[in-house]
Amino acid sequence: MIGRVRGVQCGQATIAADGVNGYAIIASQHAIHSDLSMRGGYQDWHSSVLTKIMICLAGPGAETIVFGDCDARGDMHMIEELCTRYYIAYDDVDRLQPQVHSLLLKHWNAVERVAIALLEKKTLNGAEIDALFRSTPTQLPGHDSGKIERLG
Repeated sequence: MIGRVRGVQCGQATIAADGVNGYAIIASQHAIHSDLSMRGGYQDWHSSVLTKIMICLAGPGAETIVFGDCDARGDMHMIEELCTRYYIAYDDVDRLQPQVHSLLLKHWNAVERVAIALLEKKTLNGAEIDALFRSTPTQLPGHDSGKIERLG
């Protein structure tokens, strides 16, 4: 959802067992790179990398909102790789965390709609994610807010 808010199309998303901590939502990295390239996003590589870091922070941020804690080892590993490869200071990452938290809260209904749909369908294409992002909560009959449970 953070990618959508930042204007990045991630193609499809899949929920899959991660073999360690339960489940992870996996977006198409190729689609993210392609979208940024097509829109000239790599002309400002610094903001593109910061957007990717925000996307990595969104999963643990959402888990923390719902469950009060999370295991962010995989996400933090990806962030460390991005910081090392593109010379991003960890202070920049620290400054992004409150922004990601605010965006998650602002778009929380959409986050829940996508999460519920992923639990039901396992994979959503970009058009389905966009439709869920734009829909209102009343368009998902039978699903109450707060029904997301920890899996795994």
